[in-house]
Amino acid sequence: MTTGARIAVGAVLVLAMVGGVRGQEVIRITADDTPSLQYRIVTPRTITREKMDRSGTVDGQNWSIDLDLSETPLVKAMEHLKEIAAATPRGVTLVWDVQDMRDASLNMDWPVTAQAKGLSLSQALGLILPPEMDFEVHEDGTVLLGPKNFLPHDLTLKIYDVGEVLSVLTVPAAAAPAGGGMFAAPEPAENAQERLRCLIERTTMGGEPWESMGGRATIDFASPGLMLVSNSDEVHNRVVSLCKGLLVVHQARRAALARRLQATETAMEDLRAARRKLSDELRDVSLDGEPIGTDQGADFLLSQIRDLRHAVSRARMEMATRAADVEARTQVLAEARAEAQRRLDADTLFGATKRSLERQRNALAAMLNADPPADANEINGLRAKLDHEQSWLAMLENQLGDASRIGNMQNEINAAKVRHAQAAAQLKETEAALEAMNPRHAFERLDRVEELRRQQGVLDRRIEERQWLADSIRRQLDGVPEPPCDFSVPVMPAPAPGDAGE
Repeated sequence: MTTGARIAVGAVLVLAMVGGVRGQEVIRITADDTPSLQYRIVTPRTITREKMDRSGTVDGQNWSIDLDLSETPLVKAMEHLKEIAAATPRGVTLVWDVQDMRDASLNMDWPVTAQAKGLSLSQALGLILPPEMDFEVHEDGTVLLGPKNFLPHDLTLKIYDVGEVLSVLTVPAAAAPAGGGMFAAPEPAENAQERLRCLIERTTMGGEPWESMGGRATIDFASPGLMLVSNSDEVHNRVVSLCKGLLVVHQARRAALARRLQATETAMEDLRAARRKLSDELRDVSLDGEPIGTDQGADFLLSQIRDLRHAVSRARMEMATRAADVEARTQVLAEARAEAQRRLDADTLFGATKRSLERQRNALAAMLNADPPADANEINGLRAKLDHEQSWLAMLENQLGDASRIGNMQNEINAAKVRHAQAAAQLKETEAALEAMNPRHAFERLDRVEELRRQQGVLDRRIEERQWLADSIRRQLDGVPEPPCDFSVPVMPAPAPGDAGE
């Protein structure tokens, strides 16, 4: 075959391959649907073998092979055919791995008998190779001989719509660790594609090795959500099973999360109902018919008892003060009365003294006007006596002036007695109010209020836990990344065992 003819044949092969790819249908992988059958892409092996068959029958002069073997050992028959294939114009190289033959326990001395003319290379190989062997044509034209289970598999290209699978595997960039350079968070789509590629390469063994492992099988992605896989049919079945399994598990997980969310919300509503019941009981605690507020009831109760006790103490002190005042004023009044009696006596003495003084004045005047005049010593004695009487009269006048305040003192005593009576009445009223409150019973109610508040705090914490859990489940259902942990606040405590939604 000339160079131009070979170029033409190559062009036909390329067009055939391209035409096969364009005829490919896309498999949409879902959790419930069974994927449709695929059109098979024409592989280089198939094209080459078909062309070799076609060329061998049409132009026996250039391509045909003649065989004349009789009881020839297999290894020698293969060597003979290798020389014929490598000769011009064919130029085909036959290769095989002796170790593979030994590992497969093939009998290399198996006798080969073949007499035929005008054969293609594929026909000749079909005649000399035992049933346990086959051949594979590589893209470079090399023909590999070996055990069937040791040969590379035919590669079939299939296109999958894996958009839903990628959405399951997508890791939001916000959830990836932050950093720069080689540690930067990948884009969500690329992240999901790489995860799916790794899952397929790790879990679908048994066919042609993947390109990342040195084989010919490939996995490529095209936007939006299209995955191109080239491998054996067996591997394709495993790819489909893997993708469907991912969707089934994801849907089961979402269903479990939804059930858990519903149970959590139900438990949270039960906790809220219990808290409302506690609040009603707190409001039912009353003091003298007045309801005690949920938040201020205990403080109100304590302040009432404390104020009443202080009022009783003040009333007792006031009453004692008023009693002492009355006693002191009464004593002063007694003293004033005694003084008044003395002053009464002084009043009588004052009159006598005043009359005596008047007589003495008259006697002195008579002595001064007498003719002949009276003795000077007598006159001076009378004057001295008159001065003494005058002084005693002034003292008596002062005493009589002080006695006029006795009435005022009595009025003050009466006012002190009134204030003492008022203080006693206030003390009695306050003691009655304190007794009506019944402090022992009030403190029992206060203890109940404190217990209800403690239970209310426990319920509040449990409601917060359920709310946090419900929000976390909703974020998982919506595919929203969890917020970063803030180690400056306490970690949410573990829910109590036996709670719904756990």
